[in-house]
Amino acid sequence: MKTCQSTASSVAGYPESRRKEPYYHASPSEPSSCMSSAGDLGSASTLQSCHQNWTEAIASIAKDVPGGVVLRRGGVTIVHSGLSITAFNCAFVLDPTRTLTGVEKEIAGALARHPQPWCLISTEENRRAIGPIVEALRLQPRDVLPGMIWEPLPRPSHSAPQELEIRRVRDAEDLRIFGRTMMEGFDAPLALMAPWVAGILSKGSLRPTRRSLYLGLVKDRPVCTAIRFTTNRVAGIYGVSTIPEFRRRGFGAAITRRAVLDGGEEGCERSYLQSSKMGRSVYESLGYRTTEEYVLWLPEGPTKR
Repeated sequence: MKTCQSTASSVAGYPESRRKEPYYHASPSEPSSCMSSAGDLGSASTLQSCHQNWTEAIASIAKDVPGGVVLRRGGVTIVHSGLSITAFNCAFVLDPTRTLTGVEKEIAGALARHPQPWCLISTEENRRAIGPIVEALRLQPRDVLPGMIWEPLPRPSHSAPQELEIRRVRDAEDLRIFGRTMMEGFDAPLALMAPWVAGILSKGSLRPTRRSLYLGLVKDRPVCTAIRFTTNRVAGIYGVSTIPEFRRRGFGAAITRRAVLDGGEEGCERSYLQSSKMGRSVYESLGYRTTEEYVLWLPEGPTKR
């Protein structure tokens, strides 16, 4: 696959034809007054609904990419999107399970035999259950991801206009700009997400679905992104990114808050995401609380994207 590095010029200048439409003006530093303790959020049914959101969100990406595969075997969901991004080629072992006999063969067939980077994601509780898989596929723990929930969701609020303007992606032009901005925000080559963008456009998947894409702009320049994926009244947040020269200005928090508020207005009761260690304090300032930690397992050898 040919790659090209996204640059600032590749996303600068939102088209003149789009600028007359109304925007949501976000206050990036506005804290939430609705806080919950982690103890109120960690029930088995709540965690299960959040796990389902995560796996369904990644599965939806695989379904948009030609040749993407989604398999469910016992307590494991296997997703192979074909994109060269580890997070989109996963075997998920999230809900409590005792035995996973033979699943390593399914994972090897769906993920390990392909050239794209892949991972296994499990809870600490399932460490013993995944033992045969870890041994057979020679996996090593590489990172721990905090799983975070925000409940109850904040009431809608309207702040004074700020420099960040946020809108939903509505058409093909928006989607292409969104893809370029997100990849630049993740310091990744644009070509990594090109098959996903092309897949959405070929299927006409921009019509209203469980997935909403958000684009943030400063003076008409696209600078940040977020994705909301909704299942069972859970607003899952993914793909939060900000391009390098606009970081540390609260834009990631602001676009996350907008996506969460929209979810609440559409009937969601809670929001869920997985944070990096760097982003954890930002999400806590919004109202998220860590309810669980996930272990990221990768095959032995050089770490890929």
